[in-house]
Amino acid sequence: MLRYSGWFGFSWLAAGALTAAGIALNVDNDNLPINLFLWSNAQLLLANFCYRKAEAIALRWQWRQVVSGFAFEWAVRFVLLAYLIGIEYFFGRGINQC
Repeated sequence: MLRYSGWFGFSWLAAGALTAAGIALNVDNDNLPINLFLWSNAQLLLANFCYRKAEAIALRWQWRQVVSGFAFEWAVRFVLLAYLIGIEYFFGRGINQC
């Protein structure tokens, strides 16, 4: 599909799917913060790999567009921001009830 389409959204779909998989794997876990940060680091490593090697891979597999590491990087930022907002809401709510 990447060989025949030049649509930029494929990078965002891949990043969203990988992010959703990381969140789904960590929902019922006691070590959610640790696993979330490990998953985020792995996704940032993938973004770094995309920045360095995506052009060579796209040329080798004859894709019309290079997979962007930008989408993977921003997906991680959204997840970490949502997690921090959730922590702030949870702890902020607990402090106000005391």
